[in-house]
Amino acid sequence: MKIVAIVQLVLFIGIPALMMWRSYKKMTEEERNDFRTDFASKRFAATYGLLALSFALLWLEPIFAITWLKTGSAI
Repeated sequence: MKIVAIVQLVLFIGIPALMMWRSYKKMTEEERNDFRTDFASKRFAATYGLLALSFALLWLEPIFAITWLKTGSAI
């Protein structure tokens, strides 16, 4: 069961990360600077960062079998 959870984690994080990296490489320098500015803002971290953290905790719970990870991701 843990192998399946690890494969899911790699797929759910790896595929979007590769797609984002390819898109970032295709951007012009001006677009990259705009992206960095938006990505480093507090508003971005408070919205998308917390959402990503919640999903990461939810995907890590089956690997480590720690119930507070599932509770923390729900909160």
